[in-house]
Amino acid sequence: RNNRIWFGDYPMNEITGAQVTSDLIYAEYDKDDTAVIDGEKYLRMPIVRETVAEKESLLTMMRGSRTETEITGYRYFKFNMLSWRIVAERGDRITLESEYIIDYKPFDQEKYLKMNDREIVRVKSGIYWEKSKIREWLNSVFVRRAFSEADRAKLQVTKVSTPVSALSDRVTYDKVYLPSIEEIRHGFDVDISIARGSKVNNDLDMA
Repeated sequence: RNNRIWFGDYPMNEITGAQVTSDLIYAEYDKDDTAVIDGEKYLRMPIVRETVAEKESLLTMMRGSRTETEITGYRYFKFNMLSWRIVAERGDRITLESEYIIDYKPFDQEKYLKMNDREIVRVKSGIYWEKSKIREWLNSVFVRRAFSEADRAKLQVTKVSTPVSALSDRVTYDKVYLPSIEEIRHGFDVDISIARGSKVNNDLDMA
């Protein structure tokens, strides 16, 4: 209906107060911190606090204080079904785009979030999709967390072309990926090299 489907689920609603029961706290969580209780799936998210470690040597004193992380508790979230827009169809293959923002993650590393504009300009090497942390996370943790084994069997590998210049692209093969500006403008599952010379549709809802 309306070019939308429900596929997979993801932790959206936080469980708080009296709803945080002992069953939820002491459930058997897997390596991705998810557990199933009475047929419902939950995620526990560690609350992490940074502490300054004691200086152990002259070397650490010269380098400054060393920080360590400590888990002080957990937040709990219930999984909800995911709504996807069908943005392209080709044969028995469809391309889906999430209708809502699912999660917030840095494109590459946390350190870039703490940089100001002047520091960002000094970064000499480009931060490409190919080696980004978000690509690694999407095709590992996110896929395991959002989709069942049966759902994962339906995911197809897509050729993803990332333009690095007017004449060349970097190519990766992924099951889950972030849309490029060109894909949002020209559409999905198309030859971008051909689409670049076509008229841009500025009326797209997602542009």
